[in-house]
Amino acid sequence: MDQQFELRYWDLARCAWCAKFYVPSYAGAVEQLQGSGHPIVIEFQNSDDDYADPYRPTQAKIEIKVGENWKFTDLFDSNIMSCWVEIYQGLDDDATLFFQGWVDPSQYEEP
Repeated sequence: MDQQFELRYWDLARCAWCAKFYVPSYAGAVEQLQGSGHPIVIEFQNSDDDYADPYRPTQAKIEIKVGENWKFTDLFDSNIMSCWVEIYQGLDDDATLFFQGWVDPSQYEEP
């Protein structure tokens, strides 16, 4: 998997965040994305009240601005395990991996 897109932003607490998108067989420069609204929102989908449960299903919602149609077709391939995303808190060498998973193309929506 090769990195194709990257989204960097700073939240209200001045913490830096970086989302990196990887697709198979990409051989170009990394394109910078522009965030929209709340660029990265991580939701915990735990339906259980057991605080000791070590597994917490999560979902990351990423909002980006798109200037032209069909520009991000690599992100929304019909194969659910086609695009991998890693979200880091911090930038460059001091970043900490916060979330990772596959992009679910069925969750794509426009305002």
